[in-house]
Amino acid sequence: MTCAFRSAIGDGLFVQGPGPVLGTRGRAASSRQAHHDARNEGAREEGGSEGVRAKPKAPSAKWPVVISTAAVGAVGVGLGGGFFVASEGKKDEAVGFENDLVDDGIACAGTGNEQCDEYRAARQQFYDHRTIATVSLAVGGGLLAASAVMALVWPENNGKSGMDVRPIASVGEQGGYFGLRGRF
Repeated sequence: MTCAFRSAIGDGLFVQGPGPVLGTRGRAASSRQAHHDARNEGAREEGGSEGVRAKPKAPSAKWPVVISTAAVGAVGVGLGGGFFVASEGKKDEAVGFENDLVDDGIACAGTGNEQCDEYRAARQQFYDHRTIATVSLAVGGGLLAASAVMALVWPENNGKSGMDVRPIASVGEQGGYFGLRGRF
């Protein structure tokens, strides 16, 4: 059996015969070394570097990042929906206070009237809940969209590039443009 190897020191060739294994540098190598080199030859054939056992690749962070981003986005959408429903309850409460004020003939021109203060507080809570709902829905929806884009564009960690993108820009007398060219 013949095994080739490549190291930082140089190239070599091991030949295994009935006696001890001799390297091209004249050193005797053990049969264990020859077995190790034969295993490395298999690693080379599978795409590893020559003569050096391929290091196991670190797992890709793609799916944990995509899933956690989508989970945070879903929580944001859920909170936004919850605050939207709560804001509708506060709106109904504010409308009820307003109708009571109209029925009693009270005009809320200043402060000091207890019914007017309750109406203003309910109306402010409606606006606060609606704002929180809008922001939560926007951020949550954005995170869900970002996780979908990451899942489609982020390359797998298998040695092949999943995306090759280059910017293209052109400026001329008639105008200009900017674009992306590549493989997705």
